[in-house]
Amino acid sequence: MNSGLIYNTDLDLTFGNQHVEVLASGTPTLDGKAVKEGHQTLKDGTTLDYNKNKSTLTINGKEYKIEIQNNKDHNGAKHIDYKVKTGDAGVYSDGVMPTGFMGVMFDADNKASSNESKFPSFLEQFRLGK
Repeated sequence: MNSGLIYNTDLDLTFGNQHVEVLASGTPTLDGKAVKEGHQTLKDGTTLDYNKNKSTLTINGKEYKIEIQNNKDHNGAKHIDYKVKTGDAGVYSDGVMPTGFMGVMFDADNKASSNESKFPSFLEQFRLGK
């Protein structure tokens, strides 16, 4: 039976000119190479903390703090769970607004607001592949 849930199986993030990709099926990559276990700092000051045993990656930057974990549902389907918080500088501090799910849920500053009215229509577009 289809539960109607949308599972996220990949996450692509750009920090300056560096690219982080997280796949539910494997090790996260930085610029196409496996992320090293432990702590590392990107060129723009964003930090990555990767724990291979726990399948967790924490990204901490001026715009976001993102906690990512590879997971499986009760049927064994792999997916990504993640929590995103805006950083002190706000998500628009680099002059580029986020896109995708994050683009719908964040505005240009670091103050909490409700974008719930936008979210259902975005989900419907996502389900329809628009």
